[in-house]
Amino acid sequence: MSKANTTKCKKLTTLQAQFAWNYYNKTFINILIGSKMIPEMGWLAWGVNPDLPQMVGTRAIIAINLPNGSAPVNTYNITIDTKLRCRLNPSDIEVRVLNKTAMYIPKTGFFTMFATLELPESYNISSLNHVWQVGYLADGLEPKMHSTTLQNFDSKETLDLKTGRCQNIGHNRQHLRKIHGILNMMGWGTLLPIGVIIARC
Repeated sequence: MSKANTTKCKKLTTLQAQFAWNYYNKTFINILIGSKMIPEMGWLAWGVNPDLPQMVGTRAIIAINLPNGSAPVNTYNITIDTKLRCRLNPSDIEVRVLNKTAMYIPKTGFFTMFATLELPESYNISSLNHVWQVGYLADGLEPKMHSTTLQNFDSKETLDLKTGRCQNIGHNRQHLRKIHGILNMMGWGTLLPIGVIIARC
């Protein structure tokens, strides 16, 4: 993935994605996000959330890979309606987005998106909630629902743009899911038979 106009980069924890960035001050940042292209991939998204590292409330930039080979980039507000699978169309966001471009790079197999952002004062570059996502289908400029795998749901973190350190929210959730799964197995595998035995006595 080309790192032009960026000074720091990292591999993200999900979706084979990589992220690079540069910040000029507390307001202006360059970002470059890329993910391995698969034949049916329809769109690539990245966004910031002023409140929490989660989908709802994210101010997103989404690049859509159209059949004619073009890749328009637009801004979108991700709301609770989006989670309920209502239509998601381009809209203005509170984050000013400049120089937004996207392209497929055959040499690396990456679909990449670059943009310059001017963040409002409510955002903190030392603790920036950011979200990334890929989807297989789009209808014109309307991205359709992404897959519902753990990787898709865990594609978010809180990142310090100054140091590159992050709080990986997804990892903690995966750990909790494993514990939940073990407890479920114990409940169904042990407690339920005991309950059946007691009921028969």
